[in-house]
Amino acid sequence: MVMKLRKYIETFSDFRFIIENLELESSFSKQILLEKPFLTNKKEIENQYNRIKSLLNSISRIDFLLNDFKREKHRLCELRDIRGTISRLESGAILDDIELFEIKSLALTSSKVNTLLLEYKLDEFSTITINQVLSLLDPEGKNIGSFYVYDSYSQELRELRSKYKQNPENSDL
Repeated sequence: MVMKLRKYIETFSDFRFIIENLELESSFSKQILLEKPFLTNKKEIENQYNRIKSLLNSISRIDFLLNDFKREKHRLCELRDIRGTISRLESGAILDDIELFEIKSLALTSSKVNTLLLEYKLDEFSTITINQVLSLLDPEGKNIGSFYVYDSYSQELRELRSKYKQNPENSDL
């Protein structure tokens, strides 16, 4: 059984002190960190170390990459924990506009980060692509961080909105 970091720091107070004093950018970051497996296998630790080392080497070679990531850092800090929304979606629930907004925000952020990683040839660190999600929630490709039920979602909706625009006083619409 794989031990999560959360369980490990409950047992070892010295390590808990280190984790609690990390300068993480959000509480969500800490939640994710605590859910990570605590690696004890030498090979797994070496693999993870080499991935981090590779990223740091790439960053040090490309100074202007840091500026791009600094500009995007605020987006990453604003990421919300949408695991509840994803669970509702998986269970077949109909999502409300707030939940759709949360998913769209995550998709936009993921897309921007992936674009930067690919631009600087750091594709081994890219996240999963969610272009289909983005195209569903942003069918007009505006890449705006808000959610709107677009006319392009439904011919019936388009027709109703058109009728309403022609006769806004008609309350039957």
